[in-house]
Amino acid sequence: DAFGGAQHALKAVECLGPLHSTSSGVHDQTWAECYSLAFKAFYSALHKSPATAMSIEPPWWNDGDLRRISKIIVEKLASDADAWEMRAWVLCGMIAHTYPTSSIPEPSSHCLDCREAARCFFKQAELAPMKKTRCLEAAANCMREAQKVEELARQHGVPL
Repeated sequence: DAFGGAQHALKAVECLGPLHSTSSGVHDQTWAECYSLAFKAFYSALHKSPATAMSIEPPWWNDGDLRRISKIIVEKLASDADAWEMRAWVLCGMIAHTYPTSSIPEPSSHCLDCREAARCFFKQAELAPMKKTRCLEAAANCMREAQKVEELARQHGVPL
């Protein structure tokens, strides 16, 4: 099941040691593969049973660590379509954003993240032709999100 798979993948990551250090001081391909697998497993479990998955939420499941991890993973696994998908989902926040006009998130960084996520989905489409349509739709959604936030910022005089 998804929960059991997530538990095992997260245990494998724990065996690698602390997130910010490795025995050699360098994150290698094995490290990247383990974190990529753990991300996919936990993300899947989170969608199937959020409450259950949250009981095993890894300490690195936060915006800052996920950004660092996903960047390293695409550097180490540049020809892995799943690595690019992970990076894209991390950058676009993994969920659709809706903002009250008084609460626009740092528009310039959010727009840059959305555009970079779109680029990652384009790369995934290139590497995984069978997923091309879904990837291009996700990229288009990211670009629309960036445009929406830019428009809200302009309407409310928030600098980009």
